[in-house]
Amino acid sequence: MNHRSTCATVAFLVVLGAAAGAALGEGALAAPQSDIQKSPPTLPPSDEPLHVGLRRSSYGLEAKNNDHAWWAARAKQFASHFQNAVPTIIEIVSTYQDDDSTEFEFGRPAGDFGSIDGMQFNDDDSLNHENALAEYDRQGVRAILQVEPGRADLVRCLQLVHRQFGRHPCVIGLGVDAEWFFTKGSPQREGRAITDAEAEAWLQAALALNPKYTFFIKHFNEDHLPPHYRHPRLWFLDDSQQFHSLAACVREFKTWADFFTGSTVGYQFGYDEDRGWWQKLPSPPVDVARGIHDAIPRASYLFWVDFSADRVKF
Repeated sequence: MNHRSTCATVAFLVVLGAAAGAALGEGALAAPQSDIQKSPPTLPPSDEPLHVGLRRSSYGLEAKNNDHAWWAARAKQFASHFQNAVPTIIEIVSTYQDDDSTEFEFGRPAGDFGSIDGMQFNDDDSLNHENALAEYDRQGVRAILQVEPGRADLVRCLQLVHRQFGRHPCVIGLGVDAEWFFTKGSPQREGRAITDAEAEAWLQAALALNPKYTFFIKHFNEDHLPPHYRHPRLWFLDDSQQFHSLAACVREFKTWADFFTGSTVGYQFGYDEDRGWWQKLPSPPVDVARGIHDAIPRASYLFWVDFSADRVKF
């Protein structure tokens, strides 16, 4: 079964050091190397709270691009069905381009003079992320900022995104959709498989920007993700689809969790490919999320996708 994620077509590896930090005007210190476990059989118990909310992109539900309060309200309503859950939105701030570059949905930060190879900047405000994050700040919604890097240096991407938006209290982490990592020329155009060294460099870069950040790597195929590298702040997000029932969805997601034994996992769901069964549920987001979390207690991140967010009851 092919579980390709529904993303629009439009839609390294150095650990952040003092020189990079100086170029960005960042003064955060890198996380201690002693915190890193390269290939542990298990990780310490996670104190990660349950995060429940939505995926949001500029192309997923364009009619609601300017209604930031709408997104915040739905994330809060969704999370309210789960005890102590934190309303959270995955905010996609850069999108993959056909030439294997990434386009940031904001202007290049003032004073940035680092390399922008494989990067474009577009501040046309089709989705004004600055205004969106300000609304999340006001409403107590958390945000994790995602990039689709293509061939761009992901560490630089993380630095730029943090520099642009990291001051917002709502921002609790960063993430990468690995389907859009060196996608052009990759087998089945599903992205290049990520090595342990790459995953470690990215995680360290994120923690250097903010030692409290969480960091995810997303894909629908475990073989594309680091085979051994694990860390308490690194979690793995599955966006598989094309199931014939909720039970089949949960079974597939359980396989993902078993592959990443000991690590926190998360899931995106609600794709139109699965609408045939989820539309029959009384509250599709809540019922699917509950089915996942009941079967997979380590599923600490649960997100309904933007493509169908205006067609369901939260």
